[in-house]
Amino acid sequence: MADISKINLKRNYLTKVFIIIVILWLVLSSMFLPLMISLGILSALVTTYILFIMNVFNSKDAAVSINLMKMTAYIFWLFKEIIISNFKVCWLILKPQYKITPIIGETKSELSTDFTTTIYANSITLTPGTITIDINDNVLTVHSLDEKFKTSLDSRVMYEKVKSTEISKELK
Repeated sequence: MADISKINLKRNYLTKVFIIIVILWLVLSSMFLPLMISLGILSALVTTYILFIMNVFNSKDAAVSINLMKMTAYIFWLFKEIIISNFKVCWLILKPQYKITPIIGETKSELSTDFTTTIYANSITLTPGTITIDINDNVLTVHSLDEKFKTSLDSRVMYEKVKSTEISKELK
């Protein structure tokens, strides 16, 4: 019975990965022509099949599922944060009297899977002004362009939003 449960979890996991890839394709391409949608779906199928062949699904990921609605909301929130951070970086550049003080700091991650930890680390890097430079034992080392960006990261708003996308499940 445990094998059937793991197979169902794997199928659900790969289905959700497929849906996330399709949503990302649609959002990032912004082209809703039948040909483009077909190519997006085909690309997502190939990517999901490659993940299946590579057997990237492991028991640690099996214990956690992603809430697709919260992940979709998170992606839109992240786009908004990327735009805001772009303006903040531009403001720093265009304000020559301001002295930029780069800083390297650490932030702890207690996310359940490597998948969500990667989402968190990549979200930090995608947001202008911060770059994740290392992950070691659930501690992310982050370079910030200025103390303001580090303070924003220390507020842990992004971390909590990523954490909220996880749904823990018991494996039997």
